[in-house]
Amino acid sequence: MPTLRERIVEIAREEASPPPFGKVSDLVLDSEGNRAGWQRLKQYFDEAVDGWSLDPNKWSGKGQIKLITEPNLTMISFLDGVKKPMYRVPQGESKLSGVSWCGIFATWVLRQAGVNNARWIADRGIRGDGVSMVNDTKGFQIGDVIVIRSGEIHHAIVAEMPGIYDQDSAGNLDTTIVTVNGNSTNQSIRIHSEYKLSDVAYYYRVPDSV
Repeated sequence: MPTLRERIVEIAREEASPPPFGKVSDLVLDSEGNRAGWQRLKQYFDEAVDGWSLDPNKWSGKGQIKLITEPNLTMISFLDGVKKPMYRVPQGESKLSGVSWCGIFATWVLRQAGVNNARWIADRGIRGDGVSMVNDTKGFQIGDVIVIRSGEIHHAIVAEMPGIYDQDSAGNLDTTIVTVNGNSTNQSIRIHSEYKLSDVAYYYRVPDSV
């Protein structure tokens, strides 16, 4: 039987399938011109964001976002924020581009793996029994959620750690981490090895079992 950490990685990888875009992407549209997998993206919010599902009118509410292609703010519904390519769920003046859902995705994966009370709290991050934020750059393992701070903050699930014997062509130890990333390029779900150990700002440690 797989461990909790192995289940987290397995579920995250499945959400990133089929590659290269996974279950959600702006680069693939459905027959109505909506973002591919928008129902799945809506599910991430409904099930992982603390208190989100308690407001029955949440998805019919409206807010403004700033699109790269438009000079002015655009008023959209929260539902269009998950349905329409290039749109995001409005977040208000704190972030006019809208909600970046990488941490919400990671929280949803933890819940699916068995951390049933894991939840995403705006401005506080991932919370749940046995989940702890570690203000360090070392000690994380597969299944943990690392936080990358390069301009914007990004959350990613660790799928593979660097091998202690892996070296590059110059003989330097390979420090790349294989991660599963929600809200990746074009709002897709991607597996990649673009981050190194030195890119990690802090992380969320998950329990070894539930």
